[in-house]
Amino acid sequence: ILQKAQVKMYQNKIPEALVYFEKCTKNYFKNHPSEYAALAYNDYGYACGMNGQLTEKAQQLFKALSIYENLPELNHGEIAIVYNNISTVYYELNQKEKAIFYAKKSIEHRKFSGEIDKLALSYCNLSQMYRGIDSAASEKYQKLCVEYAEKSKNQDRIIHAYITSALLASDADNREKAIEFEKKAIAVLEQNQNDLGMLAKRYLALGMHYKALNKDTNLTYSYLDKALKISKKI
Repeated sequence: ILQKAQVKMYQNKIPEALVYFEKCTKNYFKNHPSEYAALAYNDYGYACGMNGQLTEKAQQLFKALSIYENLPELNHGEIAIVYNNISTVYYELNQKEKAIFYAKKSIEHRKFSGEIDKLALSYCNLSQMYRGIDSAASEKYQKLCVEYAEKSKNQDRIIHAYITSALLASDADNREKAIEFEKKAIAVLEQNQNDLGMLAKRYLALGMHYKALNKDTNLTYSYLDKALKISKKI
């Protein structure tokens, strides 16, 4: 029944998925705590979020967390995922202090699990949560995001780290630094050609930065033209 729920969720048939999630958790997992039960509640919460039920999402995630934390052997990777999902709920509810608190809890467990690429993602998310709240903290986690993304050699994480850094630099009105990171992101995107939509967006952002700085008009035009050509291609 849980697998039926997951399949429906992956097919984006969320109301049908929720029926199966409710059935398997109430009829079995509620009284049989295990790592698999925690996974069920985590996925149940995720599906609730996809259906716009944020309070219900949080409730299911806390059930998953309670099970994970009471198992004889802690699975730090899975606990980190649940804490990250809880953090996301509070961020969606615009409760940024709670979002930051749970994001940091997720990072604590990421450090134990040793998953460098996911730790990089957590640092990126945390740096964005601090936007408009604490610029020093935002910059601190942005640097850690880039450091761990580059260590991981995971191209998706590296791209995400560079884009996050460009965004934060733009927030600080440091367009030169934003340009530096946009160019780094573009270099990786050009190399792997896996996300042409994102590549178009990066060329557009780069062109807009050059335009704002009144830099070389021909160069500005060339970046915007590349964005247009890639967009038409896809």
